[in-house]
Amino acid sequence: MSIKLTLASYKLAGKLEKLDSILSGLNIKRSTLLDYVYPNNVKIAAVHMKLAPCPDLRSLVQTCSSLVDNAVRSGAHVVLFPHLFGLLPLCAHKGAAAIVQKMAADLRAGNVSRARFSLVMDKFSDFVFDCYYTLFLRLAQRYNIYIAAGSTYVSTPKGIRCRSYLFSPDHTDAFFQDKLHLTPTETKLGIQAGDEMHILDLKIGRAALLAGMDAAFCECYKVARGLGAQIVLSPSSLREENSYTARYNASLIAAQQYSLYTARASFVSSEVSGASGVYAPQLLTRNLDGIIVHTNEAGEESQVLCARIDPPKLIDNVDVYASSTNPDFSQVLASEIYPAYLRSLAPEDK
Repeated sequence: MSIKLTLASYKLAGKLEKLDSILSGLNIKRSTLLDYVYPNNVKIAAVHMKLAPCPDLRSLVQTCSSLVDNAVRSGAHVVLFPHLFGLLPLCAHKGAAAIVQKMAADLRAGNVSRARFSLVMDKFSDFVFDCYYTLFLRLAQRYNIYIAAGSTYVSTPKGIRCRSYLFSPDHTDAFFQDKLHLTPTETKLGIQAGDEMHILDLKIGRAALLAGMDAAFCECYKVARGLGAQIVLSPSSLREENSYTARYNASLIAAQQYSLYTARASFVSSEVSGASGVYAPQLLTRNLDGIIVHTNEAGEESQVLCARIDPPKLIDNVDVYASSTNPDFSQVLASEIYPAYLRSLAPEDK
């Protein structure tokens, strides 16, 4: 099977001298783990991140660098950040703060303004994207690590899309995956859904990116597995009623159904109950529960969860019973796992 590689053909609009200057002042030690990867000893790190604004560019760079540094010190080959992490540079732009706060307040109140969202995209998208893209490209190159840097909204010839990026130290461009399933709010804001799933052929194995709602549907994992994926990385921000509980975690369930290693990274705060972790087929975990590492705790500091995986072992772990389909059972399971989402759907969205 030929695995399609897709690179983001984005050329940096300008040199962000300040960002590079801040990075140059950091004590970054290059990892050598990607110089030679033993396929049976791969480590994934997932960032369980406390949602807090970065008031300036220096704070943003230091926060991201510290999290990547923790992953490198834990021996990780790839580090995964939460969904929409690429919007954090908005907090570092003094002119954007008031507009963004107003838009966030409107969204929490259920008032969706496409005009306000378009204003933010028109005025600040170049700055936000340049900061996000340049920062993680530099961090991936300097630390010599794969960085699945969450996702952000980008303007494309096909409209505004929610796009996840994976930065590699071996490329000057980033791999990307457009979000396939939109939330009702994203639909009202005019976001366009992606139309293709990409499989990334990395040194650590074949991987897929499923962000946000994509990580909630088992069909996405099924397609990824059918295309040859061994690892599914899910930048997550789901606010499902039970998403923080391991038993009802879609990443955990999909790992069992389709014999995959799955990872998810989430934001957490007083308002958001997210879960982060790394999961595997039950027979490949110490406690036979499918969980390698998992947390839903909203502590004072962000956490970097690191776990060892063994992709070649997936070949020996296919269970024909666990992999079979049962439509009636799946329907009941879906209504139990995603009650908050199902209740939130408008009649026209069903």
